[in-house]
Amino acid sequence: MSWITVSWALIATTVLFAFIPQGNEVQIILRQLFSLICFVVLTLVTVVGGLAFSPWSLPFKELGKPRRGILNERFTKKKVEETKFDAIVIGSGMGGLSCAASLSRFGRKVLVLEQHDMAGGGTHTFVVDGKKDFTFDSGLHYTVPQSAELLQLACGTRHKPVEFDKLGVEDGCFDKVVLGDPSQDGFRIKHDQKHLDDLRKQFPDAKDQEELSAFLKISSTINAMIPVWILSKVFPSRVRKIWNKLFLSGVWDKYAKRTGEDVTTSLVSNKKLASLLSGLWMDAGTPPSDASFVMTAALSVGFPKEGGAYPTGGSELMASSLIQAIEVDGGKVLVRARVQEIVVENNCAKGVMMEDGTFIACPLVIGACGYGNLYTKLLPDQVVPSNYVTRNANGERSLPPLLTYSMGWVMANIGIRANPEEVGITCTNAWIQNCSEKNGWDLFKGNTDYFKDPLNADTIPMMVTFPSLKDRACVDGKDNRITCQLLALSSHEWFNKWWDDNGKHATDGEYLKLKQKWQDRMVGALVARFPAIKDKIDFVDLSTPLSIMYFLNKPAGGAIGLDVTPQRFADEVTADLLDMKTPVEGVWLTGEDALLCGQPLAQLSGVLTAWRISGLTGSLRFLFGIFRLAISDLLGL
Repeated sequence: MSWITVSWALIATTVLFAFIPQGNEVQIILRQLFSLICFVVLTLVTVVGGLAFSPWSLPFKELGKPRRGILNERFTKKKVEETKFDAIVIGSGMGGLSCAASLSRFGRKVLVLEQHDMAGGGTHTFVVDGKKDFTFDSGLHYTVPQSAELLQLACGTRHKPVEFDKLGVEDGCFDKVVLGDPSQDGFRIKHDQKHLDDLRKQFPDAKDQEELSAFLKISSTINAMIPVWILSKVFPSRVRKIWNKLFLSGVWDKYAKRTGEDVTTSLVSNKKLASLLSGLWMDAGTPPSDASFVMTAALSVGFPKEGGAYPTGGSELMASSLIQAIEVDGGKVLVRARVQEIVVENNCAKGVMMEDGTFIACPLVIGACGYGNLYTKLLPDQVVPSNYVTRNANGERSLPPLLTYSMGWVMANIGIRANPEEVGITCTNAWIQNCSEKNGWDLFKGNTDYFKDPLNADTIPMMVTFPSLKDRACVDGKDNRITCQLLALSSHEWFNKWWDDNGKHATDGEYLKLKQKWQDRMVGALVARFPAIKDKIDFVDLSTPLSIMYFLNKPAGGAIGLDVTPQRFADEVTADLLDMKTPVEGVWLTGEDALLCGQPLAQLSGVLTAWRISGLTGSLRFLFGIFRLAISDLLGL
C-alpha cells in the first residue's frame, strides 16, 4: 500500500469524523473546523507528495565511483565537435560546476570549460615541487555543514555524495582569535555559539555586557535577514526591487549600507571586545573598514552558529561528484580550455571562440569566471553597456566605479614531519591579529598600520590552518606528516611590478628577497606558536596574489572575486550590474560575484542561476525534487 493511499484513507476518515453528530452544537462546530483544517493540510500534502514522486519531478541520480582523471580531462577540438551541447559554462569553480550539474538534472548536455589544468576552482588541491607526501588546499580552507546538502541538491542524488565533518576539538572550539602574541592560545570560537558565555565572563562590566547584547541583537537580526536578501537574487530586476522595498528597506538597509568597522565601533566602546567580535574578518577577503556590516554579522554570529566543516576525503571530492553528475547526462568538463571570446550576434549568444580558434556553437553561455572576466574580457566590447565597465582613452575596459576587486593572499605552504599531538597541533584554525596592549587592543588601527606598511607591522594578521588535520579521513598526521598553510591578506599592488601574463614570476633577486621577508615573518609567527616544530619543518613554499591571478584567473589576485562592500548589499544599481541575467540574451553570470563569497554561497549561486535559466516550470520541478528528497528522508524510503 503506497503512502498516497494511506493519505486518502486519512482524508476520508477525517471527513467522516466531522459529520458524526456527537456532543453539543459548539463541539460539533469545533470538530468540523478541525476536520476541515486537517482535510486541507492532508490534501496539500497528498498533492505535493504526488507531484514529488511523479515523473514530472526531477529523478534521483546514481553516480558510482568517479573515474580516474575526472578532474583533468584535457580539451581537444574533437571532444567538443562530437557532441551538441545545450549550455556552456566558463569556469569550473563551485559556482560553475553547481550550475552545470543543476542544469544537467533537466537532461541538458552541459560543457564546462576550465582554463587551468585542474577542474574545481578553489576546491582543487596541489603538491609542491612534486612532493606528493604533502597535499595542500588551493582555496577551500573550511566551509559550513550545509555544503553537503547543497552538493547533494546540485548532483541530484538520493544520498549525500560527500560527507562533511565538523572541525574542532572536544569543547567545540574550531577557531581561535589571537590578539598580538602568536604564542598565546587565543579566544576560543565554538560551535553553536557556545563561546558567548566565555566572552561575557571575560567582560563582566555592566557597560560591556549591555553593548555586547546590543551588538549580538543587531548582528542576529541582520544574519536572519541574509536568506531574504539571497532570495531576492532569484527574481528578475523589477520583481527584486519590489521585494527589497517590502522586506529589506528597514533594519537591513540601515546597517548593510555601513561598514563593519563603523557599526561595530558605534556599538562597542571596549576595543578589546570589539576586536574579539571582529576576529574572523579575514574570511571576508577585505578589512572591516571596507566590508559591509553584513559580513561582520555573518562572521561574528552566523558562522559560529553553523560551525566550521570540511569534506571528508578532501575538497576535490566536491568537484569530482559534480563532474560525475554532469557526465551522467552527456556533459563534459574539460581543462586547459581557455575561452577567447563569447560570440554574440544581434545581442544574442551564439557560442564561444576558443583560444586555438575552435568555435563551439551554443545559444546558452554561463560565465562562472567572475564579473571582471565576463564584462572586461569575454563579451565583445560593443554589447557591454557603458555603465557595466569603465573605458579608458584606449578603449580598455575595467570595473565600473561601484565595484572593486577583493584582496589576495600571501600564502605559505609548509610541510612538517612531526606527530601533531607531540607538537601541540590540533584540528583548529588560529586567526592572529595585529592587535595588542601596545596599540590599545585596537584591531581596526592594527589593520590600518598593516596595510600601510605590511612587513614592518608589529604582527602580520594571518590565518593558521592544517589541511591534513581538517580531513578526518586523512592519515598524514598519523604518519608524522602535517600540512600547514599560513594566509595573510594582501594587496596585489605590493607585487604587481613582477606580474607576467604567462605566469612566469620574476626570479630576480628583488622579488625573491621580498618573498623571503614574508616567509621569515610568517614562519616566525608559526614557530612562536608551536616551538616544537622548529627543527621539523621539511619545506616552505610561498605564493603571492600573482599566483591567484594566474592559476585561478582572478583579476588583481582577488581571492573572493569582487569586494563585499556596502554597495553589494544595499544599492539597486549595483544589484542590477550583478544580476545573474546579463544584458546579452543567452548569457548569464553565476558564482561568488553573482551572490556572495565563500564556497557554500558559490554553490548556492550555481543552483539559483540554474533555477532562473530553467524558468518557473523548471524551478517548480526542481522544488518538487527537493520535496521528494525530504519525504524520502522522513519516511526512510
